[in-house]
Amino acid sequence: MPILAVTAMASISAAEAIDPDIPQSCTVFLVTDGERVLGGGNEDQGAFPARAWFISASEGKYGRLCLGFEGVVESGMNDQGLFYDSLSAPEIDVATEEGKEIHRGMWTLRALEVCSTVEDVVAFLYGISVPGTWTDQLFFGDRNGHSIIVEGKRVVLPTRDFQICTNFTHTWASQHEITCNRYLTAQRLLGEMEDEDVSFDAVRDVFAATADTYHDGSGTAYTAIYDPIGLTATLCFWRDFEHPIRFDLQAELARGSHVVALVDIAHPNARRDQWVAGAQARLDRLVEERIDRTIDLAGARADLIGHYHVDSTIGFVPSPPVMIEAVSIVRGRELPMLVAVPEGIFFDLRPAGDDVWFHTNVTMKPEMDFALRRNDAGRVTGAMLTIAGLGDIPMVKVSDTPVYEPLPPIDPRPEPTLACSSPSAGWPAIGTGLLLAAALALLLLLD
Repeated sequence: MPILAVTAMASISAAEAIDPDIPQSCTVFLVTDGERVLGGGNEDQGAFPARAWFISASEGKYGRLCLGFEGVVESGMNDQGLFYDSLSAPEIDVATEEGKEIHRGMWTLRALEVCSTVEDVVAFLYGISVPGTWTDQLFFGDRNGHSIIVEGKRVVLPTRDFQICTNFTHTWASQHEITCNRYLTAQRLLGEMEDEDVSFDAVRDVFAATADTYHDGSGTAYTAIYDPIGLTATLCFWRDFEHPIRFDLQAELARGSHVVALVDIAHPNARRDQWVAGAQARLDRLVEERIDRTIDLAGARADLIGHYHVDSTIGFVPSPPVMIEAVSIVRGRELPMLVAVPEGIFFDLRPAGDDVWFHTNVTMKPEMDFALRRNDAGRVTGAMLTIAGLGDIPMVKVSDTPVYEPLPPIDPRPEPTLACSSPSAGWPAIGTGLLLAAALALLLLLD
């Protein structure tokens, strides 16, 4: 069924509809039979190393699992059964919205912390301004079987009891213009499931059929299958669909915040392990060139942890705050390690000397240094963040606890920039909030 845009929106160029269909692309979907809900995605990315971050619940934040690579989080699910995945897409320009707090950086992890349903995500998105040129589109799904695709600030609703997202702009495309083989394959296989109960095996087979198995290091690095009702995440690492790794989210969160390197718990695979060993050796060489193993990590960590802001008195454009938290690597190669969390991104930090921490990797640039600054009393008051290619960014430490500011006010009524399709007969109710938003948009268009 062709996607029907029911509201006026920014013009979409033909370039936005082009499906690059390159090895580094992804396939994401949600499917429900009215009782069971499953969703997730193939992460077609050649980055290293692949990791799972488990972040415990804290005041104002849900517990959550984040998946991705050193330097970037690609997907995740929280303890309310809300999950998301991000996909590369043609550029979409989003203008600044007056009167709304500007949210710089990826807002998806913040949504994962404070939203429990797709409707919450829509309200959150329309309560903030996210200006800039976006090269990602986002997919959200929840335990109710609801899902959306987000393109900048355009929202696409499902038309059937499944919704699929690959790497073209869905608000532009009509059915006859979709040429992405991964999308068409998933659509065919999920369509065949519509009269059947949703099962893990059937969903896994769809992801296997759409995985990139031809490119070592740049094919499907992992597949994540989320059960938002049962709160489990099943990972198939390096296209190994015969030996899935299943995490019980509640059990993992009960252990406290920690990180798992996927390669360390995956079933042996000679071809994969050879590639990973080479990448790990390159990373180890880069780390050993700078790491200072004489540093007392316990004391140094206490001074480093905190909440940092860009020093606005210097005249820098505001940027996302930096939260630095201690997260141990479990079942991994090195204990402990620290994770710096600019909004939406995770970085490992290692000590390079007194008050100097560094991040390096082999695939996801840039490299960076984080040098602490102290006052005359020896208390850490800030830091100088140096990012390769960007220069020095002075930071002020505003708290010894890595916390976010309160949420900006959220308008529960989405603005009329919603795009959707007419749900087919038998489609489970997608939520009063989204239906009202779609009706509002249609009325405004007809007015």
